[in-house]
Amino acid sequence: MPISGYVVKAGANRIAEIRRRIRDMDGVELGPAVDGQFALAAYSEDENGAERFGESLSSLPGVDQALLVYHNFEDVEYTG
Repeated sequence: MPISGYVVKAGANRIAEIRRRIRDMDGVELGPAVDGQFALAAYSEDENGAERFGESLSSLPGVDQALLVYHNFEDVEYTG
């Protein structure tokens, strides 16, 4: 299960609306909003799901930036 961490930046007047939209998404934990930004953790079924989540997050109305700051590929097996 891939785990991704993001910092989302937006205008202070849009933060509450953006957080409501994200809160409705499956597999998301939100951190507190501070100075027009907040952190979140997203849990996806696979890498394709993680990529789709990042794209949908970035395209939400009002989001200025969705910065991927952490990603863990927990399901990747070492075959070396």
